[in-house]
Amino acid sequence: MPNNYENALKRLQNLEKKLDRDEELKAKYEERIENLMLSGYAERASTPPTSGRTWYLPHFAVVNPDKEKIRVVHDAAAKYHGRSLNDMLLPGPDLLRSLPGVIMKYRQYPVAVSADIKEMFMQVKIIEADRDALRFLNCLQCRLRRAQPASPSTGSLPAARLAHHSRPFTFTGVDYFGPLEVTVGRHREKRYVALFTCMTSRALHLEVVASLSADSAINALRRFIARRGVPTELWSDNATCFRSADRELAEAGRAVEEEASRRQIAWRFLPPAAPFMAGAWERMVRTVKEALRVTLREQRPSDETLATLLAEVEATVNSRPLTHVAVGPDEPPAITPNLLLLGPNCHMPAPGNFEASDVTARAHWRRAQYLADVFWRRWVREYLPLLQYRREPYASGDNPKVGDLVIICDPNLPRNTWPRGRVTAVHPGRDGEVRVLDVTTASGRVLRRPTKRVVVLPIGESRDATAGEC
Repeated sequence: MPNNYENALKRLQNLEKKLDRDEELKAKYEERIENLMLSGYAERASTPPTSGRTWYLPHFAVVNPDKEKIRVVHDAAAKYHGRSLNDMLLPGPDLLRSLPGVIMKYRQYPVAVSADIKEMFMQVKIIEADRDALRFLNCLQCRLRRAQPASPSTGSLPAARLAHHSRPFTFTGVDYFGPLEVTVGRHREKRYVALFTCMTSRALHLEVVASLSADSAINALRRFIARRGVPTELWSDNATCFRSADRELAEAGRAVEEEASRRQIAWRFLPPAAPFMAGAWERMVRTVKEALRVTLREQRPSDETLATLLAEVEATVNSRPLTHVAVGPDEPPAITPNLLLLGPNCHMPAPGNFEASDVTARAHWRRAQYLADVFWRRWVREYLPLLQYRREPYASGDNPKVGDLVIICDPNLPRNTWPRGRVTAVHPGRDGEVRVLDVTTASGRVLRRPTKRVVVLPIGESRDATAGEC
């Protein structure tokens, strides 16, 4: 077969010009093309065209003034270099009955039933080897309307989530939320809350932050380190929530990073505009907010009351069960973050009978180590299997590649604003899946975005579509 791609492309361009002059016809035509894809009669071509066996079908609209719907006709009689698809098809047997035979059939019985199979031609299955002969070029507006960001497969949990037998808050995620209003004298002031969560044991630590200044941020980090120890890794959402607030908060994020580097803390940043990657602490933010909303009920407490309330909320959240809550009295209680931070509940009976001779430094040390081992053994046995579940284990869409033209999906941009750019770098994970990439915009800015926030524009050969079952 000759390569008629250029001829089909010119026909498509002429069709687009015609549709641009009639908005109503254009909307109906795009809807018909979209229904072909949604019904499974056509699919986007995912493989390159086969040389010598590929033919592109031009298509056009047939409008019946007596009917509301339009019909999309794929022109198999269009010639290129003196040949058409119809000329290259082998003739088959005529399976249609003759008109006199049909009329005689109607006269044979007293009752006759006539029916029409809806979209019969579209439901004829085409074998895989011949589908390249039924390719057609899709309308650009239709492809842009249907374009969706690729969804990579759910990646494996980072090592910080699985670091058992490590000190609490060795791997910590941090985030801010607020503001909360407090009463100081006769006026009101704003307070923020810094939330630190242990990535492994899911423990929680809350600190009141007086402002969004660099000093307040550093003081919150110092208070956390003084009480919980120096973390090995500190995870955050790239200070996007801070920088979007105002310039002062961006300065606070840089100041905290400098303080962390002096203490040899490895700071792990998530890509911008990816709150779904910060579920480990975003879910904790929601939990604390719900507790404060129910407790405060639009009240403005004092600083002392707010600090006490946050301590109570911290203790309550750290008492939540991480595993199945036992019903029987003989079953062990569910493990909680407080089981690791504070040991067994003071209201629980002692795990044995102890005498005065057991209260020694050595006995206390061995008991503390034993309780920690009990926590981690149960953590590995009961909690770790729950982390293996993946809600979206499979990917959808193709991985973006370097050089792809993309649209950046940013919910914070004004409406009808769709910045475009070109992919200049991809950052695949250990499993080879691309979840983060760099996009260079027309202004020369390089933005790092997750794959779920960009839409690859179909250009060039990606305009091909092939008949799936038509």
